[in-house]
Amino acid sequence: MGKVQEIREFWPAQKIAWESGPAPFLFMGGVGSGKTFVGVLKLLWLLDQYPGSRAAIIRQRSTQLKKTVSATIWKLLDMRHVARRNDNEGFIKLTNGSELHLRHLDKDTSIEDLKSFEINFAMVDQAEDISEVAFDTLVERVGRWTGALKRGGFPDRWEYQNELGEKIPPPYIFLTAYSPGFDHWLTARFWEEGEERERYRKEGYRYVTGSTRDNKALTKQYINGRLAMGKEYVERYVDAEVWGATEGRIFDLNEQSIVTPTQDIVTKIKRTMRLHRVMDHGEFSPTAVLWYGTDSDGNIIYYREYMEEGLLVSDHRTNIYNLSKNDSGGDDAPRYYSQYADPSIFNVSRGRTLTDKPTWSVADEWSDTRIIDRKTSVFWRRASNDEAMTISRMRE
Repeated sequence: MGKVQEIREFWPAQKIAWESGPAPFLFMGGVGSGKTFVGVLKLLWLLDQYPGSRAAIIRQRSTQLKKTVSATIWKLLDMRHVARRNDNEGFIKLTNGSELHLRHLDKDTSIEDLKSFEINFAMVDQAEDISEVAFDTLVERVGRWTGALKRGGFPDRWEYQNELGEKIPPPYIFLTAYSPGFDHWLTARFWEEGEERERYRKEGYRYVTGSTRDNKALTKQYINGRLAMGKEYVERYVDAEVWGATEGRIFDLNEQSIVTPTQDIVTKIKRTMRLHRVMDHGEFSPTAVLWYGTDSDGNIIYYREYMEEGLLVSDHRTNIYNLSKNDSGGDDAPRYYSQYADPSIFNVSRGRTLTDKPTWSVADEWSDTRIIDRKTSVFWRRASNDEAMTISRMRE
């Protein structure tokens, strides 16, 4: 379409992704494997083939939507085919009447806003960042828009129609992701060994994996830099061979980084450093909490670990409270400078019934003060689970 710049050839994973659909299709790839590129290109092609159609590109964070997705769009889309654009609202109208909407899910009302969408096609970039509820809401909105035409006209026998018998474009849904983790909803639906795989296979859900090494546009220096980041990183974020962490350790600890935990050192940490807690909640694996202190020189010292599995959140809360009391020297836990947890606990995933959607999150259970003892409540803040970025920063 227009500039849709010169494309010499797709590498194998991109070709499979391009030819996929319209049922939800996941491209799980390494960094720089061309996931976003082929997804955006496909949306632009669909908008061109179906004049008057509507598409949406969804990403969790607004900053990444502008930095990554928008940059890719304007590499591919010739301005001569643009009738109107509003970068603040994330809106592009093409000269053939088709529309492209860019939406992020940073706001508290984001999911409610999705419910008013009427679109024909959708792409979710870095789908591991969004909640299952957000994705299911989006799926319900794809195929709702009836104002689209087809180049050359719809044939008499056309497979895709709404409940009123009106012909609509095929409801394409494209997802991109890094290795999401074994307990993620993407893994449950798309992975061959996922818990819900059989159900979603019947609904047409498919995926392909692509490696960073396949992208001929990347320099050898860039690829070698990624390959130098350790076996775990390469398996997940370069070759996309595994769906989650298969090792418990990514970095080797220098012996100088391990401090003998004498009582004097622990007491000094508690009295002179800012204290923090961080949690990784486990549905099917242990729930882990680490306590650490930071000082003005940028030093970080972890001084306590909690790891238990098979317990209710209320039990974890009691255990964490009892351990934290040791930091105050009294009967109550101190005020910690920060309390971060994996952002997946904020996904509204609890309370689902046969007829109703989920109504609360794991984070709600941790902060509840009505049913569980108020003094054990923890109001976790949302951490970033961009593992590739985190690993890269730690290596720097």
